[in-house]
Amino acid sequence: MSRDEITVHLFKKGFLRNYKWWTLHGEGEEWLGETSNDRGVDIEDSSNRYVDMVMDADGPDFNWDEESQLPDEPNSDAKRFFELLQSADEKLWEGCSWHTRLSAMTQLLNYNSEFNMSDKCYNQIVSVVKGMLLRGEKLPANFYR
Repeated sequence: MSRDEITVHLFKKGFLRNYKWWTLHGEGEEWLGETSNDRGVDIEDSSNRYVDMVMDADGPDFNWDEESQLPDEPNSDAKRFFELLQSADEKLWEGCSWHTRLSAMTQLLNYNSEFNMSDKCYNQIVSVVKGMLLRGEKLPANFYR
């Protein structure tokens, strides 16, 4: 299945409301925390932790039945949410494989909070960083973007 097909399926069918432990495939609580398989090779998590973060923080709660239809145009909150979700997959610049737009913003905002920077200080630092990046970079210009 493609990512789009899975997304539509989740919108229509929803997900388990009281999901806590992945037990429907036979795994128990003791399974959580395992990081290697029988051969001792690390299992790589292929999910995007920034997508997970967005979904955890502000993910949609869809409980539509099969006959429901997707609205023609999402409201402004839904648009903002989907733009944020898209930024979790958007490369910081063409060819960048280690940062997405959201991962860079998240790290910079974390420093902003950790060191209690003023908006002016944060914006100056972002301006300097943007000047160091390759052309076509997608880092927001300031705190409010």
